[in-house]
Amino acid sequence: MQKFNTNQVGWIGLGQMGEPMVKHLLNQGTKVGVYNRSKAKCEAVVALGATAYDSVLELVQANEIIFLMIADYQAVQQVLDEKVLSALKGKLIVNMSTISPVQNQAVEALLAQYGAEFVEAPVSGSSKVAEAGKLLVLAAGKEEIVEQLKPLFSAFSTTTFYYGEVGKAGGMKLMINSLLGIFIQAYGEALVFADQYGIPKEKVIEMISGSAMNTAIFQAKVPMYLQDDFSPAFMMKHMTKDFNLAKAEMLKQGRSFPLIEQAATSYNQANDAGLSEVDMAAIYQFLAQVK
Repeated sequence: MQKFNTNQVGWIGLGQMGEPMVKHLLNQGTKVGVYNRSKAKCEAVVALGATAYDSVLELVQANEIIFLMIADYQAVQQVLDEKVLSALKGKLIVNMSTISPVQNQAVEALLAQYGAEFVEAPVSGSSKVAEAGKLLVLAAGKEEIVEQLKPLFSAFSTTTFYYGEVGKAGGMKLMINSLLGIFIQAYGEALVFADQYGIPKEKVIEMISGSAMNTAIFQAKVPMYLQDDFSPAFMMKHMTKDFNLAKAEMLKQGRSFPLIEQAATSYNQANDAGLSEVDMAAIYQFLAQVK
């Protein structure tokens, strides 16, 4: 079994999730090399000791383990160009981005052609959860490699769940995000429903908070509802992407899940209505305008 150097890693993608995750790795003493298309986003982690690289190729050449925390499958394909693939022999790609099970399997098969290992490890949790270091890691791939990665995962997560072969962790990520999106739409609909009775929103939120319908995710969004400030913790466009991936999985199975289908429609409409860059909880604002 190949042993990887877990004292030093490369990291591609310093968005809302990637930056706090890298900071936690640095805080635990891991050497981290970083690359981001916008170099300015490297500055905060470089100030804490990270090394910035001018290209993906240079980062890959300098590190055995390379983490991906980027937007989607297209971004993954762009990162893994021919030059990068040719430099990956004996190295490990850990994909923490949310892409579909089939897409993860395609990446695994591609990397195998170049002598590289692959683990899929999407995370559950928002940017606020990432900042707190309390994400959940959903991992799949060779179990002995996942075991080597657990000390790295523990820097920014509380638990690593292992699901077996590549594809299953991606499926679990789509499941949990679909559940999340349905909950957030349900809370949005409840607030809009109650509005017709002229009861102040604060009073409605107080009642939900004291009921059996209260949840941690509802409380995380309460300040947004109260202040009508939907600064993103989980962008609408990312939830929309995940619902679309979930719908594709349903079609592949020949199954129908009405709640997922309806929520996917709502989020797509809200995304197209100009809410793509705000928090997913702004589905409430969208629903309030729909007649």
